Amino acid sequence: MMSMISIFKIGMVVGLLVDIAIILASKINRKLFNLVSYIGCTFTGTPSGPAVYIVTFLHSIFGSGMLALFYACVIQLFDLELNVQTALMLGIAKTIISGCLIPLLDRMNPCVKNGSIAPMGLFASNYGTLTVAVLIVGNIVYAVIIVQMLAS
Repeated sequence: MMSMISIFKIGMVVGLLVDIAIILASKINRKLFNLVSYIGCTFTGTPSGPAVYIVTFLHSIFGSGMLALFYACVIQLFDLELNVQTALMLGIAKTIISGCLIPLLDRMNPCVKNGSIAPMGLFASNYGTLTVAVLIVGNIVYAVIIVQMLAS
C-alpha cells in the first residue's frame, strides 16, 4: 500500500475535484445546496466573503485527505479487497453516517441559527431530491476513485 502522505495527497485532490463538481452543479441549479456558504459559515459565522472561500477550501482539502487515510485504515484493518464493492460499501457507509449527522450540523451552524442559510435537514433533503442525489453520488464517486488509486 502507498505511504500515508501519498494517500493524504490523493484524498485532497480527489475531494477537491468532487467539491468543485458539486459547486459547479449548484451554480447550474440554484436549488442545490451551496456547499461553500454552508461550510464557510460554520467556521466564520458569515455566508459570504473571502474568508468563507478560504475556510471552505482548507476544510475540503484537509477533510478529504483525512477521509482517504480513514478509508485506507478501514481497508487494511478489515483486510478488504481493493475493488468496486469495497468502494461502494465505503461510499454508502459514509453517505449514511454523514447524511444522518447533517441535522446536528444544522444546529451548530451560526448562519442556520440566524436564518441567513436554510437548514439542510436529514441527508440534505430540505434542498430537494437532486441535492440528496448529489450527496450520495459525490460520496460514492470519491470512494471509488480513492479505492482505485489505492489499488494502483
